[in-house]
Amino acid sequence: ICVTGIGASKEFSALMVNALPNLSLLDNSQCFPLYTYEKIEEDTQLSLFTTPETSYLKKENIPNGILTEFQRVYSDATITKEEIFYYVYGILHSPEYKSCFAADLKKMLPRIPYAKDFWAFSKAGRELAKWHVDYETVEPYPLREEQTSDLNPDSTEFYRVEKMRFAKVNKGEDKTTIIYNSNVRLTGIPLE
Repeated sequence: ICVTGIGASKEFSALMVNALPNLSLLDNSQCFPLYTYEKIEEDTQLSLFTTPETSYLKKENIPNGILTEFQRVYSDATITKEEIFYYVYGILHSPEYKSCFAADLKKMLPRIPYAKDFWAFSKAGRELAKWHVDYETVEPYPLREEQTSDLNPDSTEFYRVEKMRFAKVNKGEDKTTIIYNSNVRLTGIPLE
């Protein structure tokens, strides 16, 4: 989970990634992985057959004390460290949380409150994580791309974004069509 860092000039935001991020991903990014990997020193290696892949020890970043505390607060022994991780992601995306703690989020790292419904935030966080991390694997929606100029589509200028906007119809917006630029428009967007 990457969050906007202390002293950021932009509004607080959080984004989950599945690779090492550039620390410029968000303004003054601070990142909190579910796991970290610690190199095993040669004299403490677990086996004579250690390979480069096994010479690291996977460590959970959520301490047992936090797990115990969540289980106690919610009277639920089925809560796991992974569920707490997704709970945190869900909380960080809550509009109520962001507005309530907006001033604090500019000055310090997020503090995570206990919500009334742990599982609602954990499930929401897991769903958001799926969409944020796996967005490139989703089947693209079958939009129709229409060429609106005589410019060659192989030209570097053809797909340059100027300002995307909805098409106009009867002094209103036609939200079924996006004007990508003066060369391309996307149609067939369902209103829902």
